Amino acid sequence: MEKYNMMALSTSHVSDETADMMDKDDIDGVVLYNKGDYGWFVHIPDEGMDFDDLEDSECPADLYRCMKYARDNGCDWLMFDCDVEQINELPIYNW
Repeated sequence: MEKYNMMALSTSHVSDETADMMDKDDIDGVVLYNKGDYGWFVHIPDEGMDFDDLEDSECPADLYRCMKYARDNGCDWLMFDCDVEQINELPIYNW
């Protein structure tokens, strides 16, 4: 049986501009699924992929920072949800 780790972060850890791009699924190299009005599920690339290529791509810096935070904490998926509390380790955007 395969199991995956998922981190939950507040949607406030991405900017309004990034949120619009995520709503449109308009970020090359990022696999994500919209949760309607509540947020998104974002896949964190595995060890076999060059994760740092995302930093140099069109991936917004705020989203990359959140993905890196999740990856550094051993997660395979990142769930952005509007009802999750903010954390101090990441920037907060008010929108």
